[in-house]
Amino acid sequence: MKLQFYIPLSLLFIACSPSLDGRYCFDQIDDGKGNILKETQASDPFLLKADGSFHYSIESLGLTAKGTYIRKGDSLIFTYAQPSDTIRGYQIDSLSHKRLVLSEGGVKYRFNSCE
Repeated sequence: MKLQFYIPLSLLFIACSPSLDGRYCFDQIDDGKGNILKETQASDPFLLKADGSFHYSIESLGLTAKGTYIRKGDSLIFTYAQPSDTIRGYQIDSLSHKRLVLSEGGVKYRFNSCE
């Protein structure tokens, strides 16, 4: 009887959780204590597409990156095609319709929705 209750509840949770794909704008990159590590601007885009591709740029660093991503629970695995061929893993610390926070090591990547 308990199993019948848990399955619909877990399906409801999945259906109500915000979608990861969308257009985000950088808020800041910090050390988790609020100390800014890299200068970003709200106009710097970060796109996560439903087809599993991503693209972002940080104008002040002259950086453009793109590739593909896979979500595994609360983790994101990015396979970069540009600027170099590498794989990096990020933890999803927070995800809502208006905000996304990723972390890698002690670095926090904070984004606001641009839509």
